[in-house]
Amino acid sequence: MCGADLSPSLTTDFFYNLAFIVNGKIGFIQNPWGGETMSDFQDFLRHKFAYVAIGEFKPGKFEEARELYQQAVSTYTKGFEGAYLLQEPDTDRGIAVIFWDRQEDMAENTSEQYQAILNEMMHLFVKPPKTSFYEVVTEVKPGVEAE
Repeated sequence: MCGADLSPSLTTDFFYNLAFIVNGKIGFIQNPWGGETMSDFQDFLRHKFAYVAIGEFKPGKFEEARELYQQAVSTYTKGFEGAYLLQEPDTDRGIAVIFWDRQEDMAENTSEQYQAILNEMMHLFVKPPKTSFYEVVTEVKPGVEAE
């Protein structure tokens, strides 16, 4: 015998009260083999997606593009997690980053109003922006004191 205490209460405590750490967050599962807790665990593991557009606007057009970007982003609803527009200082080059729950959410948020704003913005670019989808695999937020 290995000498380990494998009494029913010890094995039950081990198998029915699992702890996990993912992306710096700790979570607990009670009964990981069924019920609501397993879907909670799967939701915890799900990553967001980021749509990234990198482009350059015609000289002096960044401010107009920024206003149109804000209008376009304000039309998003389902699955929208936030957005950033970055500008390289003293240039008309920028990066737009839009966060989504799922890649499909972006397509589902395309409306006539959104499309009209996008069409109005396209003539401001020097050339069409380079776009890609990325999976957010790490997210670091400022620490919160443990209680």
